[in-house]
Amino acid sequence: FVRRVEARRELRDDRDREDQPEEDAHLLRAVRAEFAKLGHRSPLWYAVLPLAAFIPAALNFGIAKAAQLNKIDGSGGMDTNNAAYWIIVFSTFILMTGAVTSFCGEFRDGTVELAFAVQPRRWLLPVAKLIVFGGISGMASMIITFGIMWGYHLLFPDVWGRVDVFSYDGVRLWLGTPLLTVLVIALGLGLSAL
Repeated sequence: FVRRVEARRELRDDRDREDQPEEDAHLLRAVRAEFAKLGHRSPLWYAVLPLAAFIPAALNFGIAKAAQLNKIDGSGGMDTNNAAYWIIVFSTFILMTGAVTSFCGEFRDGTVELAFAVQPRRWLLPVAKLIVFGGISGMASMIITFGIMWGYHLLFPDVWGRVDVFSYDGVRLWLGTPLLTVLVIALGLGLSAL
């Protein structure tokens, strides 16, 4: 009896090892399919990414201009550790809406039936969306954070003069904000999968 159990376990372990390259190929195929779905007409390109960049840039511009004109008390200026506040508050959730809308649109349009008919592994669709949208959104978040921290330092030296992109806090922000964005997208996709 013990030998039969061990033989079954070895057979199952061999099958698991054989399935691993196949699983990787399925995931790669699912990621390629997600990139193919992101054509030039996707709302990600004309709505989500521009809003994720414009809203924090406009808020920071308005606050810096008001502080420069002494309309608000901005005597302390902007610190490096607070420079990405509006990006964290708005951009992460705006970028999450792109991934969640794409995932829920699969069910609304009925394309999920086709995706599951081609590939019955249910976990591939949200994981592929997380890889694609997380990668795009993480890069966008990094570029937005770096651009605002570097650009506003040059535009408003009296208000943003203490912001240093290459200090410890600056590097932490423009590398940590993309990580936070990817985690928020994972949370959004996980909740929408329920």
